[in-house]
Amino acid sequence: MGSEDSAVAVKPLWTVLRRLEFPLGVTVVSFFILLLLTISILMPAVDWPTQPRDYTHMFDGAVRMVLGSDLYHGKKQGWDPFYCYPPTCAALVAPLASTHVNLALSFWSALHPFFAVLLVYFSGLLFGLSTRRQWLALCAISAIALFSPFSQEFVEGQVNVFVTVLVVAGLLLLRRDRVVAGALLLALATHIKVTPGILLLVLLVTRQWRAAGWMCAHGLWLALVPLVWMVPALGPVNGFVHNVDMHVYFVRDIVLTAVFKGQYMDFSMYRWANLSVPGTLHRLFDDNAVVAAGSLSPGAVLFGLPPALLDWVARLVALAMLGGGVFVLRRASSGVAVTGTALLVWLGFQLGNLVCWEHHLLSLVPLFAFLMVMQWPRKEAWILLLAGAMFLVLSLPRLWEMAPLFMLAPVDNEDLVRNGKYGVSTLVVLAFWAVSLYHAWKHAVPTGPAAQGKESVT
Repeated sequence: MGSEDSAVAVKPLWTVLRRLEFPLGVTVVSFFILLLLTISILMPAVDWPTQPRDYTHMFDGAVRMVLGSDLYHGKKQGWDPFYCYPPTCAALVAPLASTHVNLALSFWSALHPFFAVLLVYFSGLLFGLSTRRQWLALCAISAIALFSPFSQEFVEGQVNVFVTVLVVAGLLLLRRDRVVAGALLLALATHIKVTPGILLLVLLVTRQWRAAGWMCAHGLWLALVPLVWMVPALGPVNGFVHNVDMHVYFVRDIVLTAVFKGQYMDFSMYRWANLSVPGTLHRLFDDNAVVAAGSLSPGAVLFGLPPALLDWVARLVALAMLGGGVFVLRRASSGVAVTGTALLVWLGFQLGNLVCWEHHLLSLVPLFAFLMVMQWPRKEAWILLLAGAMFLVLSLPRLWEMAPLFMLAPVDNEDLVRNGKYGVSTLVVLAFWAVSLYHAWKHAVPTGPAAQGKESVT
C-alpha cells in the first residue's frame, strides 16, 4: 500500500479513537505502565511468596471468608500485618482464594497496571482535560512525580488503586447525572476502604440528597455480599449472625477505636513511612514511638510531649482540614470546584487518619488534573513546583533505591527515611493540599455565563 493510501486509512482510525475519548496521553501512560510492570510486578512475582507484603492480609481475609471463620483473628492475636478492611472487601477478593496461589497472585498483580491506566484516564475525564498538553502533563506527573506511590502500590499488592478508581469514576458519573451508578461506586469504594465514606458528608453538605440516599442504600445491601460465602459455609442463620458480628467488630474495634482512642496497631505504626498528621506528630514528639521499621527501640525524634496532647493536636488539625473543605463546599457553585474540593476533603481525611502510607497518595492524581483546568496566575510554575517537590521528596529516593537493579549504586534509602522521619514528606503533601484548597476557594464562584445557576457535583 502506498503512502497516500496509508494516510487515507489512518485518518478515519484516528477520528474514531478521538470520538472514543482515547487521547494521546493514554498511549504515553501505557508505556509508563509497561515500565512499572517490569520493575514493580515482575520483581514481586519472585519476591511475593517469601516476603510479608501487604497483599498477604488481604488474601488471609479472603481465605477466612470462604471458610466462614473469623476475619479479624489476626487483629485479635496481635499479628502484623492483619486483615483490617470491611467484610465486603474480603468477599470481593474471596474468588481468588479458591484458585492456585500462583494464579491468584498473577491475576492480582496484573490488575494493578490496568487500573493505574484507568485512574489517569478517568481523572482526565473528570475534570475535562481538553488538550494533549494537559493529558501529557498528567501522565508525566503520574509517571515521574508520583512514581513512589504507584511503585509501592504495585510492590505491596495494595488496594488503593482500585479504591481511587472507584471514587473518581463515581464522581464522574455523578457529574454526568448518573446518580444511582455513581453512588454505587462510592459505596463500593467505602466497603473496600472506609475512608471514602467521608464523601457522604460532601454529598450532604452540597445538598445532594438523592445521591446521598442512594449511597446509603447501596452501602446497606453491599454489607450483605459476604453472605454469598458465609451462608454456604455456616448455614443461613449462623451465616447471617456471623456477618453481623464481623461488621460490628469492624466498626467498634477497628474504626471507632482508632477514631476515639487512637489505637490501631502497636507503636510501630508511627514509623517513618507513615505520612499522616498523627503519625508525624507522634514520631517527632512521642517517646513511645518506634521510628524505624523492624526496630524495638522507641524514642521521639525531637523531644517528648504527652501522647494525649499529640492526639488532640492531630484531631484539631484534621478537623481544621475538614472544616476548610466544608467551608469551600458551601461557597462553591462551580461543578469543577465542588468535585475538586470533594477530593481534597478525602485527602484531608486520609492525612488525618492514624496511618497514611505512600500508596494512599494515589488520590493526588485526580487533584493534579483539578489544578490543571483552573485558571490562575503562574499556574504552570506552581504545578511544576508541587510536582517537583513530590518527585524530590518521595519518588527520586525510591527510584534511587532501585538503582542496584541496574548496577548503578548500592542499596541506600537514607534520603527516603530521613524525609519521612522528620516529616518533610508530610509537609510537602500538606502544602499541596493547602495550595489546592486555596485555589478551589478562589474559583468556587465562577464568573461570567458560568455563574448563572448553581452547579453541583451531580
